[in-house]
Amino acid sequence: MNPKILLLTGETTKYTQYLLSQLLTSCSSKISLSEISVSSWTPQEANVTVTFGQEVLSLFSGESLSDVRGTVLQGTDGRKIIPTIDLKDLVIDLSLEIIIRADLLKACKEKDFPEIRLPKWNFKAEPTYIECMTYLDNISSDLSEGYIAFDIETDMKNQQIICLGLAHSDTEGISIPFSRNGESIWTVDMEVALWQKIGKFFASPVRKVAHNACFDVASLWQNNRIWTNNLYFDPILAWHVLYLPSGSDEKKKQNFSMKKDLGFIASMMLNIPAWKHKSHEDLAVYNIKDCCATWALVSPLEQDIKNKELTEIFTLEMSEIEPAIFCSLQGIKIDSVQKDKIKAELSSLYSGIEEKLYTSLGFDYGITESINFKSSKQLKELLYITMGLPIQVIKGTDNVTTNEKALEKLYRKTKNNILELILRHRKLSKLLSFCKITPCFNNRIYTSFNIAGTSSGRWSSSESIITPKNTICLQTIPKRGDGIIIRGMYSVSNAKNWIIEGDYSQAEAVIIAYLIGDASLKEAFRLKKDIHKVTASMMFNLPLEDISPEQREIGKMIRHATNYSLGAQGLADVLKCETSIAKKYLEAFHSSCPQLKRWQEAVQYQLKSNRTLITPLGRKKVFLGRFDDKMFRSAYSFIPQSTIGDLLNKSLVKFYNLYGEEYSLLLQLHDAMYIDDVEESKILDCIQKMKSCMNWELQINGETCIVDVDFKKGKNWKDMMKIQ
Repeated sequence: MNPKILLLTGETTKYTQYLLSQLLTSCSSKISLSEISVSSWTPQEANVTVTFGQEVLSLFSGESLSDVRGTVLQGTDGRKIIPTIDLKDLVIDLSLEIIIRADLLKACKEKDFPEIRLPKWNFKAEPTYIECMTYLDNISSDLSEGYIAFDIETDMKNQQIICLGLAHSDTEGISIPFSRNGESIWTVDMEVALWQKIGKFFASPVRKVAHNACFDVASLWQNNRIWTNNLYFDPILAWHVLYLPSGSDEKKKQNFSMKKDLGFIASMMLNIPAWKHKSHEDLAVYNIKDCCATWALVSPLEQDIKNKELTEIFTLEMSEIEPAIFCSLQGIKIDSVQKDKIKAELSSLYSGIEEKLYTSLGFDYGITESINFKSSKQLKELLYITMGLPIQVIKGTDNVTTNEKALEKLYRKTKNNILELILRHRKLSKLLSFCKITPCFNNRIYTSFNIAGTSSGRWSSSESIITPKNTICLQTIPKRGDGIIIRGMYSVSNAKNWIIEGDYSQAEAVIIAYLIGDASLKEAFRLKKDIHKVTASMMFNLPLEDISPEQREIGKMIRHATNYSLGAQGLADVLKCETSIAKKYLEAFHSSCPQLKRWQEAVQYQLKSNRTLITPLGRKKVFLGRFDDKMFRSAYSFIPQSTIGDLLNKSLVKFYNLYGEEYSLLLQLHDAMYIDDVEESKILDCIQKMKSCMNWELQINGETCIVDVDFKKGKNWKDMMKIQ
């Protein structure tokens, strides 16, 4: 009897065969192993063939694996195929196991049918004006208990809406067009009437669903002043809650990590053919398929959230959409005069460093030709060939590098002044890049805030929907050190008023103190002591009052480094000191705080038990892949960072809902929220209201923990003064 499922693996090793056997065993409750046949390159008759890797897939299809993985394809020979990841990739990254398992389970669903069961689409891809109007009338009355998914396609050049897709099931929908090849489709009167009808629908109580709702909702408002009421579900936020990002950029290049785009999520959760990345697909059909997939994802994702007890965290993330959009659309004022001054100052320093570099290179090595210090190739030739410095490679590889970490390590070893100048040159170049942005006509810059951008729950920021080519990632703006000068150009909207900052004080350290159960540390916080000064006092054996700002900063770095189990070499990199000195610091710290090690051991035990950690606020993260120091450090940081991130989000949402009409929420950044344009007479009132929203009682290990909030005011982000 022919097998129902054929696994076509390509070349394997004993280890990849072992990994495959483990995967099949883990799926055995859903897959009958007797129905499965495994082969390397020899196709066999089967109802469905699972192809492992691009090379095997190419035997049957010209599709790219990264585009169609996990979806049901029909090969050139008529075979039904589910492409999955090469087992060799699994050896490199064990976290890919969950993706292959999902693909195997999909094969199980398809095994009894040799044919591809294509959905019977009912699309209105080229609707008439009457059909558009009628559809909009009907959905408002027909969907009182259901929900509808929507998606917009925009012209990235001018940010205008090309079409609006709507779907009321996984197979039925419409794409309402507005332009084609840059030309309007409707008369002015018809388009006005359509947008009025659309506005009425989006204001209705019908539940709406959108993938990456922040973009679509913001675009509708920005283009047509249409606000989306009763936003019910966003699959990207559901996926974020269920599968927090790993934070590893290395995995992204494989295109197989737990991504959050619609195509990937659909490939994991739904039994539908691939439709993303199909250049030949008509835009209207593509638009409707996006809506149908979004609609279909609601039910399985909702069920997973319920089963994993993540409803509260998901509800929190959904509640962040409106304030995130508000902050994205209002922008931040730039003081152009101050920006030009900062740029001139940095440019002068940059030129001076470059001049010193050429002088030193000419004197020490006889180099007279120009060098592009931003070029990795030229820098490698200069450092490792011309100067003969020890070659630096990326850890665990043979790849030669000139990254900042490598150069700092090389400088500590050699004390070569040219390396110091290159590092300074690189830093100034980065700071100057912040000055390249040009404010809009209203002297503001814009960014888009992403709720699902980090694993901690904190927002990230990226390309603005308003000014996509003239935007900035606010999370990368330096908070301290030389780079703090950049903050001077971000100013209050009205020069007569103030920016108010509410910042969780020593937030992560407070959470860690309660997590590890350190009585002396908790007492220090209760007495309002500066924990970083306390740490520095221990390190330098000095009274608390004698600790300098520089020593406090070292204490802070040691505190953070030890909380996240950074070793002596890692701490040396952070402190820019010798490894031997960092080692002494670590020994002194751990002898005074043995509870930290015990807590870290408990975290490791928990991971090895079920790979899952839970924060005091209920956010969960499953840690995939190998049990190594990298994973453990990520785990140690997850609980305190995520707790503070969600605490800040709760505070921000509460403030926006209660006082958003009175005070203008500016943004959240790191552990702080900012209010813009507060009148002098209202500063104390604003602070009291921020306090009422930011003071939460956290239950950690049976104790009540309250994280203090520090308040500051300023005319710009740099010159913020503490309010007593």
